[in-house]
Amino acid sequence: MLDNNDMTDELAFIKVCSIGRMKDAWNRNYERKKFCVLVEDSVANEEWKGGDLGFIIADAREAWAIEELDKAVKAAREMGVLTFALVITVEPLAPMTSMLCFNPEKFADDEEIAGNMYHVIKSVRGVLAIPGLVNLDFADFHSIFDRAGQLSFGHGEGNGENASKVAAEQCLKMIDDLYGGIAAATGIILNVSGSEDNLSMDEILEVSEMVAEQAPTDCNIIWGAGLDNSLGACVTVDILVQN
Repeated sequence: MLDNNDMTDELAFIKVCSIGRMKDAWNRNYERKKFCVLVEDSVANEEWKGGDLGFIIADAREAWAIEELDKAVKAAREMGVLTFALVITVEPLAPMTSMLCFNPEKFADDEEIAGNMYHVIKSVRGVLAIPGLVNLDFADFHSIFDRAGQLSFGHGEGNGENASKVAAEQCLKMIDDLYGGIAAATGIILNVSGSEDNLSMDEILEVSEMVAEQAPTDCNIIWGAGLDNSLGACVTVDILVQN
């Protein structure tokens, strides 16, 4: 098992496992490698003990990985872990949990895919564990992701004037390009992050309204706002969608 010795107890509730060859791509980046507790045997119940959220990375280009993914999801759920599957696949898969698919034909290489997976996990951890203007809790995530379904994810960044609007537009465009938009969304977790000097509640509400305009009227939109002074003049927007 690869443990992050620098990880605080508050952040150890997230566990990540990788099935198939993506493990090498994930570990090539130091920030990704130290970021999470990686379970060694994804299908062993005990490996998921103590986790609240589980991310299972699987490469469906290797046929055996789908069977292992199913076993890992069941093992995690038996331990009460809310699970998300991040799957590399060209063909659509029937979701066995909340599943975010990455079509390798739409990315330059495995490194770009691993980078996007990292943004997903980092965003979820941030809105749950890092103190901000508005933090979410596990009840918020359970209210949207308790059932199996296809996920979409977008990440955007903006700088200077109208940074939050630019970041939101970039984020929504990414979802349009990769997943066809949010018109079928049933639930959305929205996370806006910026420095204390560069992020206001008005800007956060503006981003929320931009997302709501494109989502169905009955979509459950829950938003959080993180403070990260290392961002400087940059504002980031992350959207995780359950369809």
